[in-house]
Amino acid sequence: AKPVEFTRQVSTDAVTGEKTYGAWSADQSFDAVTSPELKGYTADKAQIDKQTVNGDSKDLAFTVTYTKNAPTITTE
Repeated sequence: AKPVEFTRQVSTDAVTGEKTYGAWSADQSFDAVTSPELKGYTADKAQIDKQTVNGDSKDLAFTVTYTKNAPTITTE
């Protein structure tokens, strides 16, 4: 996924050196991601839905597990 960036203003008191932090920039979103198709396997999640994040959000991690499809038997 393409990364997103957040900014905020930081003011430093010239006398004390104390920093004051402003609010983070607006929320941003990651688009939904469709799980790739692998021949002979089925994903447990067809897609990871759109995610909205802000400057205080933690890292996001998702796991998609693929299971081997049962063999197909053909008869004539």
